[in-house]
Amino acid sequence: MAMNLAPSHWLTGYSADSNGITIPLSALPGLSAAEADATNGDIRKVARALCAALHKAYIEEAAADRPARMEISRNTSVDESTDSTTRIYQARFQVAVAEEEVVDEPSA
Repeated sequence: MAMNLAPSHWLTGYSADSNGITIPLSALPGLSAAEADATNGDIRKVARALCAALHKAYIEEAAADRPARMEISRNTSVDESTDSTTRIYQARFQVAVAEEEVVDEPSA
């Protein structure tokens, strides 16, 4: 398969028009409608779900089909004394300095 950079490939149900983007709740694991509510929701839960969804999509891509100029990783640590887990998501993008624009992928 070839590299597919379309947002809809990475987030199932993603759509966009000139007014905005739409990401369905089903594309964001573990996020409820109440947590995503624009007024009374919790941005931390939205951000975590978005990071988790993008990381999952990234690691499920065949290594040869992943973008070379974007990487998404996750580290997990468990503190058994407090029974808590910490997840750290990291995204790396190669950008052109002048514009802060993501650099085009090399042609195959």
